[in-house]
Amino acid sequence: MTHNSIVVTLSKDGCYYYNAKDCFKVASIAQKIESSVGAGDSHIGGIIACQKLGLDWYDTLVKANEIALQKLSQK
Repeated sequence: MTHNSIVVTLSKDGCYYYNAKDCFKVASIAQKIESSVGAGDSHIGGIIACQKLGLDWYDTLVKANEIALQKLSQK
């Protein structure tokens, strides 16, 4: 068992979070996808930024999903 935080992206279904104490899924918002290029990079960048700002993991992943969704909607 790991004591590290693990985030698994689930494409259009959002992402899943797990650590030794907690696990949950954060749903994504349905939207038309123009391109998936850079969405994963945007997602992890959002995670890093939100964690540096001190957000809890749930709020971090909600925001990271929103950031990735913005990238997905761009051509």
